[in-house]
Amino acid sequence: MTTTIVAPTLLEQLRALPDDAFTRVQYIAPQCGCYNGCAMCSQFAGRETWGLTRDGLTGLFTALAQVAAERNLAIASGRIHHPRVVFPYLDNDIGSYPHLDHYAALARDVLGVKLRISTVGYSSHAVGLTAMHRRLVDEHSDSFDGVRFSVTPYTLGYTGRAGTSRQAYITDLAAALATYRPLLDALGHGAATAACELRFAPLVGIHPLTDTYVDGHHVLACGPHLLISRAPATGELPETVIERLDERTQPVYSLPGTPYLHITSDTARPTPGTVRAALASTLTVAHTARQVRMHRFTNADGPYFAADPDFHTDGTFTALHLYPPPASGPPPGTPTPLGTCSTPSSPTSRPAAWPAAPSSPPRPARTSTPSWPRSPPAPKPWKASTRRRPPTCASRSIPRSPRTRPRWRWPATRRACSSPAPSPSTPGRSSTRAAPRSFSAA
Repeated sequence: MTTTIVAPTLLEQLRALPDDAFTRVQYIAPQCGCYNGCAMCSQFAGRETWGLTRDGLTGLFTALAQVAAERNLAIASGRIHHPRVVFPYLDNDIGSYPHLDHYAALARDVLGVKLRISTVGYSSHAVGLTAMHRRLVDEHSDSFDGVRFSVTPYTLGYTGRAGTSRQAYITDLAAALATYRPLLDALGHGAATAACELRFAPLVGIHPLTDTYVDGHHVLACGPHLLISRAPATGELPETVIERLDERTQPVYSLPGTPYLHITSDTARPTPGTVRAALASTLTVAHTARQVRMHRFTNADGPYFAADPDFHTDGTFTALHLYPPPASGPPPGTPTPLGTCSTPSSPTSRPAAWPAAPSSPPRPARTSTPSWPRSPPAPKPWKASTRRRPPTCASRSIPRSPRTRPRWRWPATRRACSSPAPSPSTPGRSSTRAAPRSFSAA
């Protein structure tokens, strides 16, 4: 007996989605995978890349537009953050996608939206890719809302890994900037329009965290940071959530935050004498002090603390984020599995050792010799992300997003397409092995 499985068509699948899937969509990624392997990448994308073909793009975008038109909906119109704009990247570098010019044309003519792209650049030696980017700038400049080049020390070429070189990376980046110069000038230079972003190592410190009550006040101590509640406290801080974004696309919190005193000192300790002296402004040890608003947020890893998590009115950003360790976990030296963390009311101290990630097993030998130089992948160090947590406190100046209303993303599926004639119901796909080029771009 033969069993036949009938899969729903793309149109049928899209028609089963709620309206928010169309009005709040933000990411429509035509490609997955990135061969830079940047340590700071939250996606930690694999170096296998695959993406939609030109016919696949046409089928997907036509189907999206058809279903949206049936409901009288405008794509990406229900977001406060960059409405009517889509982002063609998430765990990929869109600069290496060979059909980005076709994507831009479809976004403008079929979906009626504009694009914001971010890339580390692309190889100036890839003839077809450089020609595509020239067409993109010459013919589709009106499809863009913003362009950003990321100059980061984590990329393949910048670090000189896998047979690449720093000089080749610089040359390729300069060629890409020269190609995009007319578009950058037309958009107007600025952080929200056209910019080069300099990315460096995050400001992270790993120290034991003390979360306790001293002399009737809630006290948090982590490294040189000592945070003392202004008013006496007996219970934990209430949880703050993001309710919405304001007209400046800044978060609006459910609570204003609790007044705390932030002491920064190498010698101040969370003792009753220190707490009383700090609150009375009579602390004699070398220190700096400022008034902050303390929040307790919660994300997939559990609760964490944030002092002044938003930008100040003068545009400065001085946030301090404290991420507590789990209340219990595996022995020191082993990665901590994903889980929630608690905030005990008694003094808590954790070892300051940073757990080393286990070495990855070697990949099986290839049956063919690649056409590009490559060395065996080195074991990757533990990286700060929401996938696992160290059994220590991390004090960071870069905020981790609290829970907000989920945004819809349109990833393509990983199944290979065997249809010889893609249509709006069966978009075509292509899968390729990402070969690192002589610079660093994915």
